[in-house]
Amino acid sequence: MTRDTDAQALDRLIEQEDVLQICYWYQGEGFGESFTPLAVLPFLKSGEGDVAETFERLAEAMAAARGVRLSLTSAGLKPLRTQNRNRVAGMPIA
Repeated sequence: MTRDTDAQALDRLIEQEDVLQICYWYQGEGFGESFTPLAVLPFLKSGEGDVAETFERLAEAMAAARGVRLSLTSAGLKPLRTQNRNRVAGMPIA
C-alpha cells in the first residue's frame, strides 16, 4: 500500500467509527435502531456521498443490506465487531 492508500483507508475507518458512534447514541437515546445517511449527516464533516458509501460498507459488513438503512441488532453487530477488530489488528503502525 502507498501512503495515500493507507491514509484513505484510515480515513474510511475513522468515518465508519464516527457513523457507528452516532448510531449507537441514537439507539441509546431511544430514537430507534434503523438509520439513514441523512439522519447522521448533520453530525459529520463528510459529504452526503461519502456517508452513503460508509453506510453501504457497513450494511455489507453487517449482512443486513436492505437499501441504505442500518439495523443495530446483536446478530448484525457481531460480525461487524469481528471485522473491525481484524482490520485494526492488521494495520501497520507508522
